[in-house]
Amino acid sequence: MTDGAGVRTEIDTARDRVAAERERTKRKLSALDEFRDRVQSLEPADPGQPGSPDGPGVSPATPGGGLGGVGTDVDTRASGGGCRTVRRAFADCLGDAAGDPGDSHDTVHEAIAAELSDEVAVALAAADGGGRLTPQLQRGVLAEASRRRSELSVMESALRREDESLATVTEPVDTTVDWLREHDPTPLSELSFDELARWHRTLSAFRDRLDETVAERQRFLDETTGENGTVGIRHADLVAYLYDGDGSDDTHPVLVTVGRLDETCAEAQRALREHLVCRV
Repeated sequence: MTDGAGVRTEIDTARDRVAAERERTKRKLSALDEFRDRVQSLEPADPGQPGSPDGPGVSPATPGGGLGGVGTDVDTRASGGGCRTVRRAFADCLGDAAGDPGDSHDTVHEAIAAELSDEVAVALAAADGGGRLTPQLQRGVLAEASRRRSELSVMESALRREDESLATVTEPVDTTVDWLREHDPTPLSELSFDELARWHRTLSAFRDRLDETVAERQRFLDETTGENGTVGIRHADLVAYLYDGDGSDDTHPVLVTVGRLDETCAEAQRALREHLVCRV
């Protein structure tokens, strides 16, 4: 028979990828919560009062400084808060985590645009020209941060369900692999006709269960995760996002793994049938 060793590689890689993405998503959720708290705590400027957009003690933003430079010289004790203080809070809380994994941003404005929206980034950049953090702008920033948090919350739920789906697949795969590894060293010539037939039926049962596993996985991929009326995430799209280009053989690690294992079982059955025919 054929040894089943090594067929779990894609599922193992997939579970590692999901775990890493879940951790990154949780960290970003926590960072967004901190950012919202800091923006909420600011006292917006009174639109009817003249004066500095950020109050006393605020230095001009450093051009081209990136996340470590733009707005990082702000004195957060400044009365009235201000757009620079919001940018500083964003850089402190989210830093290089803004946007998708692997993204890089030359300025905090680019990072805000990637994580929140172009509109928020442009509005906050207006402080360089004398703009202030008005109540309306503060509400807009908070609303956009809450919207982004809702999206990430849905992502976290979808990732949890993906992990549960992979765990469900792991059990039948492990059971089949363990059986193959346990029985492979036995020479088929040493088995009786009844033993050969029993092994063949066992492998048929394994293959039937693997077929059911694939069908369940396909149904899962057709589903969508969403909550509180937010836009949902299709699991087929999530799988493509997670596994495309991560070094695995396919964007469908479960289907690849189960397909290879089914072929391993089929080869074992062919070997068993050859010996059965010789015993007739």
